[in-house]
Amino acid sequence: LDFGAGCADRAAALREALGVAVVAMDPSVAAMRHVTEAGLCVDGACAGGLDLVHQLPRGAFDLVLANGVLPAFKFGWEACKLLKSLLRLVRRGGVVWLGIIGNR
Repeated sequence: LDFGAGCADRAAALREALGVAVVAMDPSVAAMRHVTEAGLCVDGACAGGLDLVHQLPRGAFDLVLANGVLPAFKFGWEACKLLKSLLRLVRRGGVVWLGIIGNR
């Protein structure tokens, strides 16, 4: 899962490089519409934030990426809620990666 996928370029690159199923999720409806209209090679694209994360099944993913997402949260408790939600989504032994790649 690429949470906060934006235009899903990272998600498509991961799928191509590793040959794994990738789902792109971003709160921006326009970004997810771009993903589907541009025919980017991802296995799923959905517009949503934490509200949608809570609806996904526990342990649904091996890896959850959240690049550049934490600065969007004003309060520490919001970031903690995000982390707890994302941890729920990874299988036992899976990985949640939070960080910033690039020059943000």
